[in-house]
Amino acid sequence: MNPHSALPSHWPDVASLVVRVLGVDYLLKSAGFLLSYFAVLWLALRWNTQRKVTQIMANGRATDSPTLR
Repeated sequence: MNPHSALPSHWPDVASLVVRVLGVDYLLKSAGFLLSYFAVLWLALRWNTQRKVTQIMANGRATDSPTLR
């Protein structure tokens, strides 16, 4: 390494990594992954909630029916 050099030898590698991470291609891939991940998570939660609500409603209808003595 040249003693008069302003930057250590690892800084170009760090700068290259920063440019790749902040690049449009990387950010679009990350955004696409997060969008699909949260869509699947939302659908799973919605399905589970709907299933529970249907079960509660069915139990409520069963208790609302008149009982025979």
